[in-house]
Amino acid sequence: MRNLTLLLFICGALFAGAQLAGAGDASKGSDIAKAYGCEVCHHKDLDGKKEVRIKNDLMAFRDGGRTRPPSMVRKAQNLSDEDISNLAAYFSGK
Repeated sequence: MRNLTLLLFICGALFAGAQLAGAGDASKGSDIAKAYGCEVCHHKDLDGKKEVRIKNDLMAFRDGGRTRPPSMVRKAQNLSDEDISNLAAYFSGK
C-alpha cells in the first residue's frame, strides 16, 4: 500500500510539472496578438476557447495541416512553439 501511495504521488507530481512546463504567458501572448493583428479578423471569437484547441489550430496552420485561409498560414509560419503557447494562454484566459 505504501509503494502504491508513493507511486501515485510521483505520477501526480510529474503530471503537474508537465502541465506547468507547457503553460504560456498571457501577457506575452497579448503583445504577440497585437503585433500580428489577430483581433482585426477574429474580434472576440477566440476569447475563452480551450487552450489546447488554440495551440492545435495554430500548429496545424504553421506545420501545413491546415491550408486555409492563406493569411493564417502566412502568419503562423513565423510562430515558435513558445509564441503559440503564449497566444493560447492569452486568448483562453479572456
